[in-house]
Amino acid sequence: MTKDKDLLEHGIIHVDHPYDVRRSKYGFEVYFAGATHATRCAIIGWHGLKGFEKALDEIERRKKI
Repeated sequence: MTKDKDLLEHGIIHVDHPYDVRRSKYGFEVYFAGATHATRCAIIGWHGLKGFEKALDEIERRKKI
């Protein structure tokens, strides 16, 4: 439970290692988790379910590279 609470406090709403999706004021952000810190690798400028789906699509696209 504590781990889930920590994720939500940081705005992380989906984890698909090594990527995660976070809410932002302009939609969603996709981050890549490195050894010492996470780096934002995409900004999704859509809100709601459409934006979340686009963020998941972006993760899948990046995993294929």
